[in-house]
Amino acid sequence: MNLNLTIRNIGIVLVILGVILLMVFWVYTILTAEVDPIIRISLIAIIIGIMITLFSILQEKVKNKDKETKRKY
Repeated sequence: MNLNLTIRNIGIVLVILGVILLMVFWVYTILTAEVDPIIRISLIAIIIGIMITLFSILQEKVKNKDKETKRKY
């Protein structure tokens, strides 16, 4: 495997892991804080929506990677 590809993949995994951990912390903070229930529910819905969108984009990118043609310069 190419070294640049390996480093890029490690970077992508670390970014995704960091985003997930940050979102989990936000959810924990929202659930433990004294906040109005409608604000709590709306913020959790926004966070879950962002996570679903990120995962669907990543899944589509992986699926379409096989179909992409490599450019030769």
